[in-house]
Amino acid sequence: GPLAPTLERARARCARGEIVRTPAVQPDELAAHYAASRLLVFASLGEPWGLVVNEAFACARPVLCSSLAGCADDLMRPGENGWIVDPTLPCELAASLREALEHPDLERLGIEGRRTVDRFGPEPMAAGIRAAVESCSRGESRASAVSAQREHAVRASGRSASRE
Repeated sequence: GPLAPTLERARARCARGEIVRTPAVQPDELAAHYAASRLLVFASLGEPWGLVVNEAFACARPVLCSSLAGCADDLMRPGENGWIVDPTLPCELAASLREALEHPDLERLGIEGRRTVDRFGPEPMAAGIRAAVESCSRGESRASAVSAQREHAVRASGRSASRE
C-alpha cells in the first residue's frame, strides 16, 4: 500500500528480523506464520470484523487490536487475551506495543485468546442456534430467541452477561 516506502525505511533502521514484511500468505501456510510470531498487531483504521484476530487466537497468539475493528468489542478482553488500542493515536499505539512486547506472559494471553474463539466453534454455535429454535418453538418472541442464543454464548464464554 501507500505506506510501503515508510515501512521499508523503518526496516532499514532496525536489526535484521525486527520488522518483517510478509507478502500475501496462502491459507495452508497461515498457522505456521502465526506459530512463528509472538503477537498479532492489528492496527487497522477500519475493519468490519477482522478475521485475523480469530486466526491468531485459534493459534494461541495474543493480539494488539485496533479499537476500530468490529471484532474488538466481541473478542478482546484487555489484559486477558491482548490489548485494544486506538490506531489513530501513534503514541498510544507505540506505548501499547511496547507493553505487549515486554509482557512477561504472552503465552498465557494467547491461551486465553484460544479459549475466546473456542466459543465460536461448531458445537457452541450449534447449541446457541438450538436454544434459539427451542425458544421459538415454545412460542416465545424473536427477542426471546435472540436472548436465549446470547445467554448460551455468554455461558459458553465464561463472561458475565453485563459485558455482552
